[in-house]
Amino acid sequence: MMKNQLAGLMKQAQQMQDNMKKVQDSLADIEVEGQSGAGLVKVVMTCRNDVRRIAIDHQLLRKEKTNTTLLAQILDNNLGQSEFFINKAIGWALRDYSKTNPEWVREYIESRREKMAALSIREASKYL
Repeated sequence: MMKNQLAGLMKQAQQMQDNMKKVQDSLADIEVEGQSGAGLVKVVMTCRNDVRRIAIDHQLLRKEKTNTTLLAQILDNNLGQSEFFINKAIGWALRDYSKTNPEWVREYIESRREKMAALSIREASKYL
């Protein structure tokens, strides 16, 4: 009888383990968005901590009305990161603004070249 109870417990443990794996696998499909800086920096991740998207939306489409001091501060706070998506987002934000003020973007890149990832520089320089 003791042997049957132990076998039953082992079967239940295996079922629990299988169910846990299914739940963990399903976490890859659940996305969560977080924001910082009053929504200026947005991150979308899965519940398994996989980064799907990072956006630095500082004054997107404001063109000549862009507050460059604030833009620089937001970007500076994210320099030196090894995360691919952060470096891509920095480059995209600068590339977008380079259509309005290419000289400011050139100066920004030159003054921070040592701190910037090559990916950020490449993306930012696309229209310069």
